[in-house]
Amino acid sequence: MSKQQIRDKNRQRVIEAAKELFIDAGVAVTSVNRIAKEAGLASMPIYRCFGTKNS
Repeated sequence: MSKQQIRDKNRQRVIEAAKELFIDAGVAVTSVNRIAKEAGLASMPIYRCFGTKNS
Protein backbone atom coordinates (compact mmCIF):
# COMPACT_ATOMS: atom_id res chain seq x y z
CA MET A 1 0.00 0.00 0.00
CA SER A 2 1.40 3.41 -0.95
CA LYS A 3 1.83 6.29 1.50
CA GLN A 4 -1.00 8.14 -0.23
CA GLN A 5 -3.32 5.16 0.15
CA ILE A 6 -2.45 4.92 3.84
CA ARG A 7 -3.13 8.65 4.29
CA ASP A 8 -6.46 8.33 2.47
CA LYS A 9 -7.46 5.33 4.58
CA ASN A 10 -6.51 7.12 7.82
CA ARG A 11 -8.36 10.25 6.72
CA GLN A 12 -11.49 8.18 6.13
CA ARG A 13 -11.11 6.52 9.55
CA VAL A 14 -10.93 9.97 11.17
CA ILE A 15 -13.99 11.20 9.29
CA GLU A 16 -16.02 8.15 10.25
CA ALA A 17 -14.95 8.33 13.91
CA ALA A 18 -15.74 12.05 14.04
CA LYS A 19 -19.18 11.54 12.51
CA GLU A 20 -20.06 8.89 15.08
CA LEU A 21 -18.82 10.97 18.01
CA PHE A 22 -20.45 14.17 16.78
CA ILE A 23 -23.78 12.37 16.43
CA ASP A 24 -23.50 10.65 19.81
CA ALA A 25 -22.07 13.44 21.96
CA GLY A 26 -22.17 16.62 19.88
CA VAL A 27 -19.44 18.69 18.32
CA ALA A 28 -18.93 20.97 21.31
CA VAL A 29 -17.94 18.18 23.70
CA THR A 30 -16.00 15.97 21.29
CA SER A 31 -12.26 16.55 21.45
CA VAL A 32 -9.71 15.90 18.73
CA ASN A 33 -7.98 13.53 21.16
CA ARG A 34 -11.20 11.51 21.47
CA ILE A 35 -11.57 11.38 17.69
CA ALA A 36 -7.96 10.22 17.40
CA LYS A 37 -8.49 7.52 19.99
CA GLU A 38 -11.62 6.23 18.26
CA ALA A 39 -9.82 6.23 14.89
CA GLY A 40 -6.82 4.43 16.39
CA LEU A 41 -4.41 7.25 15.55
CA ALA A 42 -2.35 9.85 17.36
CA SER A 43 -3.81 13.34 17.54
CA MET A 44 -0.90 15.18 15.85
CA PRO A 45 -1.50 13.66 12.39
CA ILE A 46 -5.12 14.74 12.69
CA TYR A 47 -4.12 18.32 13.44
CA ARG A 48 -1.72 18.28 10.49
CA CYS A 49 -4.32 16.89 8.11
CA PHE A 50 -7.47 18.66 9.32
CA GLY A 51 -6.37 21.51 11.56
CA THR A 52 -9.03 21.80 14.26
CA LYS A 53 -12.35 19.99 14.45
CA ASN A 54 -13.98 23.21 13.26
CA SER A 55 -11.93 23.31 10.04
